[in-house]
Amino acid sequence: MKKKILIVIILILLLLLLLLFASPIVREYINTNSKPNPEIIFSDVLVNGIKDNTVLDDVRTLNFTATLKDKGEKYEIKYKVVNNSKKRKSTVEIKCSKETDLLLITNNFDTEKELDIGEVRDGVLTVELKKVTMKEEKQKVKCMIKEKENK
Repeated sequence: MKKKILIVIILILLLLLLLLFASPIVREYINTNSKPNPEIIFSDVLVNGIKDNTVLDDVRTLNFTATLKDKGEKYEIKYKVVNNSKKRKSTVEIKCSKETDLLLITNNFDTEKELDIGEVRDGVLTVELKKVTMKEEKQKVKCMIKEKENK
């Protein structure tokens, strides 16, 4: 009788240990597979001609800090927008930070034409200092991909 109780206790302990070790793995699997995989993304970001994907917060958000001092000084950020969808075209717009009294922000990206399945389209974001400043200015610029509803 004591052997049976001991075996049951050992089996329960083994089951509890198994659940303890498996739960983080199961939780990780659920978390990674439940997040939607964005179909329209930024890729291949170049800042002043140098590849720099560190300015991507995630595949749909470009977050850049411009450090400028002299009037007319600028950053040119070239990027690609990719439609990874296997099912549909998309109409895309890129929403960027508003121009400020110090910064001229221009974003050249064709939003009129639909982005075909698998298409890659280039865009250029230019951030330019409009005024002379007494000290170096750090200004944040953020751009996000937004999909327009197709009707």
